[in-house]
Amino acid sequence: MFSLVYLKYLYIFLSFVLTFGLMQALARQNNIRIFFEEFGSKLSQKAFPGYSQTTFNLYSLLRIFFAVIILLQAWNASILLLPNERFELVGIIYGVELIAGIFLFFGFFTQYILIFFIGFMWQVGEKITEIPTLGHDISAILALFLILSGAGRNISIDSLILHHAPKLHPYLLYRKCLPSQSALSLYKFAALLSYWLICCYSLGTHLNEEAWMTGVAAPLLLTNNFMSPFHETFSAIFLASPLTVSISRITIYVMMAWYALLLPLVLMGGLFRTFVVTWGVLFFILSTFLLSLGSLGEVEFLLWIALFWPTGWGLKGLKEIH
Repeated sequence: MFSLVYLKYLYIFLSFVLTFGLMQALARQNNIRIFFEEFGSKLSQKAFPGYSQTTFNLYSLLRIFFAVIILLQAWNASILLLPNERFELVGIIYGVELIAGIFLFFGFFTQYILIFFIGFMWQVGEKITEIPTLGHDISAILALFLILSGAGRNISIDSLILHHAPKLHPYLLYRKCLPSQSALSLYKFAALLSYWLICCYSLGTHLNEEAWMTGVAAPLLLTNNFMSPFHETFSAIFLASPLTVSISRITIYVMMAWYALLLPLVLMGGLFRTFVVTWGVLFFILSTFLLSLGSLGEVEFLLWIALFWPTGWGLKGLKEIH
């Protein structure tokens, strides 16, 4: 029987194949390129509207915040190591992760560092540390998008290098020009498709869980002393008002629908897209502040900002940042 566990590796394979195919198609003068350009243009109308060069400065800021999350996660894990473990393979892995995180923060060899995280740290590294998390999967999606959008071109050491030696851009894995609106929409689509596949994987898992199918998963999670730092408060709320239990059960069913319809609703645009984005923000707030899910909520916030931040919102001050 096919295990749902293998869907994790299926989405990784599909995301890389899709990205590689898009990049190759956009580099050719043929009908395939025209098809993807037209598809990207259609995506820009409803799913990912708006385009501005200042948006790429936003991606550079997201790279810095992303590096901070990685550094905090690696540091918090490394300080829990036993003295003898610091010089073993697991300690070396955390040390390398800290160094790579510093490189990413300052934007030094950014593209190579992001590839290193995707190809090694969140594949081989997590097997060595024996801490596989969903956050690493979401981080890989975000990192791939930052690579494609050239998030190391601004607010970075790479930008200083390119300023003084523009001919080095191919060696640092940057294009000469910024991605067009059509290409950027395709990159966002690839990232959202990968995230949606993870959602479908999670949904497939929850369909076999009685707590999710009966809707009691939310009260159980929020009142669990291991999963929620506010478990006592939520226990008191649920005991005082049966209505809150009913509301929390309804949110589970809405959550399952959100998992299944995330990508189609975004492509439809309008109120459907607004619902997906808004519900995602509420979900990430819950993951970040009300549940103990590590850095998952923070990384999902960054991914959501990269995909859906409205053009012009708070970006005027980024015009002169290089």
